[in-house]
Amino acid sequence: MPAAIHSNCDAAEYNEQEEKYMCLDDDFAASDMAPLGFAYQVTRAATATYSGGDQDIFTDGGYFYYNPDTESFFWNYDGSNEVEYHFDKSDPNFPGAVKLWKKDGLNTGWYKVYNNCEDGIGQDGKVGCYLHFYCLEWNTDDLGSDC
Repeated sequence: MPAAIHSNCDAAEYNEQEEKYMCLDDDFAASDMAPLGFAYQVTRAATATYSGGDQDIFTDGGYFYYNPDTESFFWNYDGSNEVEYHFDKSDPNFPGAVKLWKKDGLNTGWYKVYNNCEDGIGQDGKVGCYLHFYCLEWNTDDLGSDC
């Protein structure tokens, strides 16, 4: 497979739009990742922002994976109950983001997920990238707590 990996690369993934492996810090949108790659990057480095502040994606264990049979993500953030999420990578209101919402519909919000990169947070002070989940109230850009 083609690749465009630079020497300072902290993390790379397959970019479906460019059809090659690229470093996440090379204008790589979360929506450019295939679902399996997206799930892997969540387990590698991710954080979430809620109306009450930031928190880790996983507390006390947990996991996040993609099931191709159901075409949905499964998330267990604390070692208790697994939750199934639908997703959309093409919402024109949120370019570059992956939109996630609970399959059971028993919540008042949804996640908008972006690839964020910052100088000096990666290994050896390189640019480090991570997926950032923003919990939003339905049909708004207001932070929520029930995603």
